[in-house]
Parts: sequence; structure tokens; C-alpha cells
Amino acid sequence: MIQKQYLRKKQGTQCRLTFTLPENIWADSVYVVGDFNQWDRAALSMEQDTQGRWKATIEVAAGQVYQFRYLCDGDWINDNQADAYYTNDYLFMETLNLLTTYLKKLLKLLLLIYPLRLKPGQILFKFSIRGQEFFHQETIRFLR
Repeated sequence: MIQKQYLRKKQGTQCRLTFTLPENIWADSVYVVGDFNQWDRAALSMEQDTQGRWKATIEVAAGQVYQFRYLCDGDWINDNQADAYYTNDYLFMETLNLLTTYLKKLLKLLLLIYPLRLKPGQILFKFSIRGQEFFHQETIRFLR
């Protein structure tokens, strides 16, 4: 849940945003990460109140659109009560990082099962992610 409180200040209207997650979120650490803190994963930590709810507050310029997500013990979650949803490069990069992590594990497993004896310059396979091609030799370096 997001509460908005508008404040008149000398530098213009500000909006105090209070982010709240329910007490059933079991985590050691929760952060609010978004445009307002340049997607810094540690800039805005949430603290638990006496009822166990996670809360964080920040003041931002009013009248702007800010994209954000919660980071709970390293996992991204969305706020189901946000004003709107957008896709962005940060979401894509997280997805890409997750895919490359699983890809590394899969390739390491395959290389353990099927040891390769390749001659220099020989390509066993290639794959591409968003137009960037990776070849077998690059993958071996990528796995290390």
C-alpha cells in the first residue's frame, strides 16, 4: 500500500510517500528501489513497525511519475496497489540476470556430463540474447 501526503514547501509541492507491506512478508531485509533513488538497492530500507508491517517513507517532487519495486531478500516483488504498471529496462535486466544464472548452471551441468574436446576455433554451439550472440568459447569464459 502507498499513502500520499502532499506538503507545501518553499521549493514547491512535495509528496511524502509511505510504502507499507503487510506483516505476512517474511524477510530479513526489504528495500524500496526506484526512480526516486536511482534504483540504488540499499538506499531506502523498510523497517518493521510494532504490528510487523514493513514501512518506509520518502519525500519526492509532486506531479511526477516514479517507477519502483520492492526488493525482499534479493527477490523483486511488485506492489499490487500501485497506481499503474510499466515495463522498464530494470525489469528486463533482472530477468536477463536470472536467465543467465540458470543458463550458467545448465551449461556447467552439460559440460560435466559431456566433457568436450574441441580444437581451437571450433564452435560447438551458439545462442543469442536480444541480438547479442554468444559462442561456445565465450560461454566457457562466461562460466568461470
